[in-house]
Amino acid sequence: MASSRSAGGKTGSRKRSSQISGSFQKKSGRNAAAPSNPLGLGSAACPDCGAVYFDKHWHTCSEPDCRLKSAALPELVCPECRLTDNSAARSGAYAGEVMIEGVSDPAELKEIKNLALNVAKRASKRDPEDRVVKVIDGPGSLDIYTTENQLAVSIGKQIHHARKGGELTITWSKTDKPVRVRWQAGQ
Repeated sequence: MASSRSAGGKTGSRKRSSQISGSFQKKSGRNAAAPSNPLGLGSAACPDCGAVYFDKHWHTCSEPDCRLKSAALPELVCPECRLTDNSAARSGAYAGEVMIEGVSDPAELKEIKNLALNVAKRASKRDPEDRVVKVIDGPGSLDIYTTENQLAVSIGKQIHHARKGGELTITWSKTDKPVRVRWQAGQ
């Protein structure tokens, strides 16, 4: 039996091809299953806020090109618009509660309210699911209810950072929602 020898005199082996037969298919990668047009099948647009649903998530649609494409999509009211509806707001459907107490000056209370609403507006631009459900003004106090617990925490921390001398308390529930954020003005 003759063996194959190379010029150097060493014995070499040839690789054999696989003898396994059958029908095999290459698994598709993560990107292969994704549709090429994100505003295609399975997409919808909220008629109230203009958010667009695709890729299993609601997205802010702020660019003019996106607005034109979303006009052709079927309409579906997003969950946050359902939460901010007056009937839902009265029912107590919220994930975060911010309580501001001990503010004696009405002008200062108005500034705090504007700060909280600006934080919510920035968060809503980033993610349309972050919204304020309702705001209740009281004498020397302010209650803000949010759709997301992290938004309530963010509002509380921004107020605490902007107004020195107050006390911030964040109380997480044993379940996921709601979180209670309490900011007490310093004396």
